[in-house]
Amino acid sequence: MRFSQVPENSGPVVFVLSGTNGGKYSIIGHQLGLIRLVNIECLRIESNYRIPLASPEEYLTAGVFNPNGINFAVGTSLGSLYLGSLREDAQSRARLMLARLEPNGGLNGAAVTSLDFSSFDPIGSFLVTLDTGKVCTWQTSVRNEQFLRLLELQQQQNT
Repeated sequence: MRFSQVPENSGPVVFVLSGTNGGKYSIIGHQLGLIRLVNIECLRIESNYRIPLASPEEYLTAGVFNPNGINFAVGTSLGSLYLGSLREDAQSRARLMLARLEPNGGLNGAAVTSLDFSSFDPIGSFLVTLDTGKVCTWQTSVRNEQFLRLLELQQQQNT
């Protein structure tokens, strides 16, 4: 069994996200912004990613996988939110994409303490709790044209 060394300046592990729906990948989040992608089937670190934190005082606090097994979210001590996507490419290599969210109204710099998703099919909810006791929720949806196209594709698959 091969163990990969943790890069310096990564801090302690703050979350481990297990893949859902039989997913073979888990995500390990370290306090100082390091994200490690682990292939659970062969116990191998596939990739290391670094989230660009806004300041030296910011650190990762929470993470969650969406029930769809593809999307995930990460929160920080200064109220930053990141949404990510984990998919395999045509060569079966894992590809991780991440984008920072700019919530309307903002989280006012409060630390994210917990995150949760409902499944998105195509409408879903995203819940964030903060160290101030505040609970924030957002509803997401697919545009109507995309939803109609999804329904059309599902009907074609069922026939």
